[in-house]
Amino acid sequence: SSHSAAVTALTTAIGLIHGAGSSEFAISVIFSIIVMFDAAGVRRHAGIHATVLNLLIEDFQQLIQEIK
Repeated sequence: SSHSAAVTALTTAIGLIHGAGSSEFAISVIFSIIVMFDAAGVRRHAGIHATVLNLLIEDFQQLIQEIK
């Protein structure tokens, strides 16, 4: 996702400027992990919602066919 790309670029830039041993880099790594974990969770839940919506559409179409 674009958010993951942005925090990766931020962390890389901080690492290059301040070094991998700096506290700024450590904070940016933790921030990146949080953002990426959240993005993965959002995608997972969106997939679950899509599956449920597809099942509802199928059920609705079957109901329409039975009514005809």
